[in-house]
Amino acid sequence: MKTLGFPRMHKEQNEKRDFLPDFFESFLDYPAELYVESGYGKSMGYTEQDYLDKNPQMKFVSNAECYEKDIVVVLRCPEVHEMDRMRDNSTLVSMLHYPTRATRVEYLKKRNIFGVSMDAIRNDIMDRIVVDYKGTSGNGMDYFF
Repeated sequence: MKTLGFPRMHKEQNEKRDFLPDFFESFLDYPAELYVESGYGKSMGYTEQDYLDKNPQMKFVSNAECYEKDIVVVLRCPEVHEMDRMRDNSTLVSMLHYPTRATRVEYLKKRNIFGVSMDAIRNDIMDRIVVDYKGTSGNGMDYFF
């Protein structure tokens, strides 16, 4: 049995990128323990009960406890101080952007953390599967202007 941690992102005040309750329902058939940070989905109007209604086996824990699991899943790449909490030989599933983040790649290697970069997952014709072009370009334009 694997343990999966789902920490919240603590970047911008208005961050609203947690996985929806329905996502966790898909784990009911897998032999995995889910640990989700307390307050997960709150910024999007969801309660812990909304998540428990979809998967009553989930456990709500602290941010630090989420990072201590076998597999950590968080959309935006965690900060170094957060990854420092991860165990040796654990897995980080996140938007890691390997081609443009050489320092991050070296850090993961040094820490013996297996990174699964969601932005590198592609379909049979090499199109990115996990992508939000509108959001990405919009953020870039906001930053530029």
